[in-house]
Amino acid sequence: SPHLALRSVLEVASAMTVMRRYYSGCWGTWCYTTLAVLLLTGCTGRGGDGSGVAGGESTAVELALQAAADAIVDHDYPKAMVQFTSALSEEPDCVEALLGRGKVAIIAGTPKAALEDLSRAAVLDADNSDVLWFKARAHEALGEWSEAVTTYDALAAVVDDRPGLYVNRGFAKDQLGNYDDAITDYDKAIELDSTWALAYHNKAAA
Repeated sequence: SPHLALRSVLEVASAMTVMRRYYSGCWGTWCYTTLAVLLLTGCTGRGGDGSGVAGGESTAVELALQAAADAIVDHDYPKAMVQFTSALSEEPDCVEALLGRGKVAIIAGTPKAALEDLSRAAVLDADNSDVLWFKARAHEALGEWSEAVTTYDALAAVVDDRPGLYVNRGFAKDQLGNYDDAITDYDKAIELDSTWALAYHNKAAA
């Protein structure tokens, strides 16, 4: 369908460039190995019932998002950035485009630019777990550990069963010298997934 776009592929692309230990948690294998095809909502110029363009034709925003997804599959991140920007020129409050451009900015090593997009996306969709996850990562990349913890706290209020969340929040707390709280987070990660080696490693180092 022309109305479908690859979104989770961005997590796969991110994995190739974010190898620091505080990035290796993510959402487990789902985040880095699944190329899920998801129906875009909220940025298509359609009504809530999926209706909109006559004859089922794609909107300019949909086409730009699909082109961005295709570019990411081809590892053409500059093109993806252009396409996400094109989508935002049509719909400035498109959370999908802000999220996508923010992720690509992280890949490109420009976390400050990423944070601008992800912060805007978080205002528009405060409970979007993807937005919160990558916003926290942008804070980490900038060494903003307190802000990273605050963002992970917000994420934990949305999804509290992801071991990577607690590994990464624990690491951020480590950087702030909050070692007891960090160990609590590592223990929570181990409780959720006893095979999570990074949680054991970071706990021992705390």
